[in-house]
Amino acid sequence: MTADVFQKFDKAEQVERAAGSLYRQLAERFRGKSEVAKTLEELASEEDQHALRVRMLRDRYAKRPGDFDDVALDLEAMEALLTEAATLAELFSREPFDLSVDEARRFMIRLEERFAEAHAQAMASAASDDLRTFFEALSRGDTAHARLLASLRD
Repeated sequence: MTADVFQKFDKAEQVERAAGSLYRQLAERFRGKSEVAKTLEELASEEDQHALRVRMLRDRYAKRPGDFDDVALDLEAMEALLTEAATLAELFSREPFDLSVDEARRFMIRLEERFAEAHAQAMASAASDDLRTFFEALSRGDTAHARLLASLRD
């Protein structure tokens, strides 16, 4: 696997970890709303699992670089997602915290939709069935997260 592909998978892992961190941050902010906080913690755990799966996939295929040749993990797009996550982290840390659950969930739905698009793009370009299946599962997970977020209420 080339250094470029390692860099792409490292960025992909960072994106998943950033999402988990945002969900934890929101869970803490909404700790007085136990069902909302519980759902956000569950989403954080799922994002951590996504990050672990990205790392495991990278390690699993480290000896099969050909499987990664055509994966369209766009570094610029991932950097943009990380920048957006950092902006949201700053917003979510402001004092006083005055976002409603509805406002916070709208921010996170938009981010999950962007994650789904990035995973779908990678899926469409994957050279192997294993990679297509992997990115399809991540994209479906992102879409499921957005649906779950849409059901959160103050």
